Amino acid sequence: MYPKDKFPAFVAPTASPVPNNPLPNKDDFFKDVKLEASVWEKIFGVGKEKRLQSIRRAESDYDSALAEHTQKNILIESIRNEDSVRLREAKDKYDSDKQLFQDEFVKQVQQVDQFKSNYYSGSKEAVEAYNIMVLERSEYIELFPQQFDLYYVEQSKELVINYELPSSTAIPIFKEYKYIQSRDEIKGSEFKTKEKAEIYSNLIASITLRTLHEIFEADQGNVIASIVFNGIVSTINPSTGLNMRPCVITVQTSKDEFNQFDLSKVDVIACVKGLRAHISPSLTELSPVKPIVNLDMLDKRFVDERDLISGIDERSKFTRNGSLLF
Repeated sequence: MYPKDKFPAFVAPTASPVPNNPLPNKDDFFKDVKLEASVWEKIFGVGKEKRLQSIRRAESDYDSALAEHTQKNILIESIRNEDSVRLREAKDKYDSDKQLFQDEFVKQVQQVDQFKSNYYSGSKEAVEAYNIMVLERSEYIELFPQQFDLYYVEQSKELVINYELPSSTAIPIFKEYKYIQSRDEIKGSEFKTKEKAEIYSNLIASITLRTLHEIFEADQGNVIASIVFNGIVSTINPSTGLNMRPCVITVQTSKDEFNQFDLSKVDVIACVKGLRAHISPSLTELSPVKPIVNLDMLDKRFVDERDLISGIDERSKFTRNGSLLF
């Protein structure tokens, strides 16, 4: 949750191109000009006017080149002055943006520090917000609702979760497809009712264990002693056509008890039964069970825990086993 971005280094604006402007070399203008009179010119005056004209032309060309050089220098100076202004403005903006970044950085660090302190001290709102982040970052396919409500009981350090489970419609209708060459068609083989019930039971049990594991595994502050998990399914009552949300599994377990399990080896159905879970006698028919702890009966004066982290960088980092890293 701590900000990890670094403010980029300053990059000066690209300098404007300036014309090449070497100082004119006078010798270049007079290299083909005869400056001294020849013998014939001295005796007879032959070629004098032509030589003087070439000298005047060379001097004029040289003077023009000097004037052009001066004008180009004025232009170059103007371009460089404009570049200096652009550089100064860019640096001022960079310094201003960097200061804003640093101020926001410090603010975010302070927010995370405060949130971390509240969480480790067992503050109800912070513990709830922390575990909301844990469950929100649990990756499921889009068929899974991944909606939940939770409530933290500070006195007993117990977290009560109402977790939205997928309905049995998440199970595909067909378990396999076969190509019938004689009829040039693909035919699906449907799951039998018993097979579908077994798959759905395993799905419900797996989500239950996964949620318990994620919460206990991420409990860095050791602020959760036990969890009550109520698995809810939102569906339509076929006899009334009305919406209903039966609780189909409810389980209560302590951290000490749950952490003794090796989840890589358990049978998920046997495991939840070993936790003394109350499971619907007919999951596919969604026969309800009574929650061990009814979240609706607890104090519902919720502060929206998400507000606690609204100003904090949401790019929280997790370890591979799901634990949130401050």
